[in-house]
Amino acid sequence: MTILKLFLFSGAILVQLKSAVVVLALEPDSPTWFTWLATQSAFRFVGQHGRFTAHHEVERVPNGAWRAHRQIRHHSYNLRLGLTQELTITVLEQAADTLQAHLN
Repeated sequence: MTILKLFLFSGAILVQLKSAVVVLALEPDSPTWFTWLATQSAFRFVGQHGRFTAHHEVERVPNGAWRAHRQIRHHSYNLRLGLTQELTITVLEQAADTLQAHLN
């Protein structure tokens, strides 16, 4: 499984595959964004105030939800993100903030 790294930069989604960064013509929270996201099984989100790895739980539950995972100080934190159509940039940023708060 290849894990993509997503960055939000100047209103575009940047996707990092290994060492290459590709600018996708995806407007955040658009129908194209959700269609593209539905084809992914995992990604790494780097937000303004935190980061996490997200996995789509389709193996356990058909049309399953996405979960955010973050390892901090030898402890694993998990957070339910929601269904694909609920994964807005705001939801991703809030999840990154919530998981980052465990460092304080």
